[in-house]
Amino acid sequence: MDKLRKSLSKATHRKKLMLRIVFDILGILAVSSGIFAIQFGTDPFRRGFFCNDESIQHPVLEDTVSVALASGVGFFLPFITIIVVEFILRHGEILCLVPRKSSSRGQKSWLNSAYSINIAFIFGMAVNQFLTEIGKNSIGRLRPHFLTLCSPDYSKFNCSDGYITADVCTSNDIDMMKEARLSFPSGHSSFVAYTMLFLILYIEGRVCCKNVVVLKPVFQLICFCLAFYTCLSRISDYKHHWSDVLSGAVLGIAVCLCVVFAMTDFSRYLFNRDYSCSEDAENLTVETVRAESVEDPDLQYDANYRPRASKSGVPSVEAPQDPPHLSHVINMSEDL
Repeated sequence: MDKLRKSLSKATHRKKLMLRIVFDILGILAVSSGIFAIQFGTDPFRRGFFCNDESIQHPVLEDTVSVALASGVGFFLPFITIIVVEFILRHGEILCLVPRKSSSRGQKSWLNSAYSINIAFIFGMAVNQFLTEIGKNSIGRLRPHFLTLCSPDYSKFNCSDGYITADVCTSNDIDMMKEARLSFPSGHSSFVAYTMLFLILYIEGRVCCKNVVVLKPVFQLICFCLAFYTCLSRISDYKHHWSDVLSGAVLGIAVCLCVVFAMTDFSRYLFNRDYSCSEDAENLTVETVRAESVEDPDLQYDANYRPRASKSGVPSVEAPQDPPHLSHVINMSEDL
């Protein structure tokens, strides 16, 4: 009877897991379809220009940071880092302390956690790109190299007429001319701002290196520099105006904050270091964590983490707080 009950429970759990994955994929595909619909099914707003507008007369230069490079680093660096960190947090004997609700399932717990965070990351990335495409096509701002790429036929118009809206370009490259009207906001800037900020916040909320104070900030600084340099390169390459880059970065930051605080669990620890770096959490052992396998894990957990008396011997009268999320602690003291 117990075997039958367990098999039914596993089947139900497997079914729920598959449904979750299917709905996650459908949600991402729905947003992605909107991106492709805008890119291939619409034309950007046709904005005119002034002949003497020096802001759109810059030369055409190659990308310092290509689309492939920005996409590869922006996606794979956070994606792989999340998997590695979640694996270490769940499986390192000294480096890991396991949270209550996922420790009893062993190896599956870190996969579940890594999946949940990465799926939120990918969904937010799709939303960010979707909003960027809406801005690009609805505004149709001309890139700094528009007139150079356009090579207008000045015999078709008179600059004294002021604002030119007619199609006077001699370039036959339709795709390039379409791209020349997609300056606002910067896609590179919004993408790297989103991905790198997500990684910075993930490391901040998930990892605590109490005895190696500089290690985590250095990694976060590298992430920031990657995003900052990419944003600056878009200005120096004359691909975007400075306001395009700034707007793209603000958009990426806003989407990232919404995703982190609405869809992830590590956001609650970003501003409360007592949970992730407390001495009590560091002193807990793997054996203490394994005690959750008793028949009533909630009672065992409450016994381990209920509020203790203060040093003066007077019981604490503070309202009970949620226990520390133990998976957020990396205790490196044994290795130093």
